[in-house]
Amino acid sequence: MSEEIESQDDIIEPEEKIDEVEGDKEVKEKEEIPEPKLVETPEAKKARLERELARVNKKLGVTEQPKPVEKTTVSKTGELDETQLGFLDLKGITDDEEIDVIQKVMRNTGQTLRQALKDDYVVSKLAALRENKERQDATPSNNHRSGGQPSNDVDYWVAKAEQSGELPKDPELKMKVLDRISKGDDLRTPPWKR
Repeated sequence: MSEEIESQDDIIEPEEKIDEVEGDKEVKEKEEIPEPKLVETPEAKKARLERELARVNKKLGVTEQPKPVEKTTVSKTGELDETQLGFLDLKGITDDEEIDVIQKVMRNTGQTLRQALKDDYVVSKLAALRENKERQDATPSNNHRSGGQPSNDVDYWVAKAEQSGELPKDPELKMKVLDRISKGDDLRTPPWKR
């Protein structure tokens, strides 16, 4: 049996040496390859610190009132709420195109309504829209209606007499029209040459 024990000891001893060597390799591997450190983002750090603060406050018995959640200026759909539309109405901004410009700027930049109204781009764009609208309002539409020509205009009655033969009822105006027609004055000649 002593031989068997010696043979077992011989077998056990080399195995232990192998284990130690393997153990050293494992230690060396761990030392050579450092584990990647997790970098904490500022948001994660803030959340962690807020949780720690809440725990400390709870231990101390301090009750902290929750901060009111800031109301977003543009809803998830991108539409302005009634309060903001009322504010724009007070500022004189009621046109749909102007409101669309403001909504787009608020949605794209994340600005509040007041900030968007002070933005140089918005101010210039609203001015351009208003100028275009004024120009369109001043231009007569193409609805085949004549403008209200004065009924005592000699040129008007001369043209009407040449087209339909109708003369004005006013005797003085009638004489002027007949004089112009008899002289052969053409409406295409400017008044200072007549």
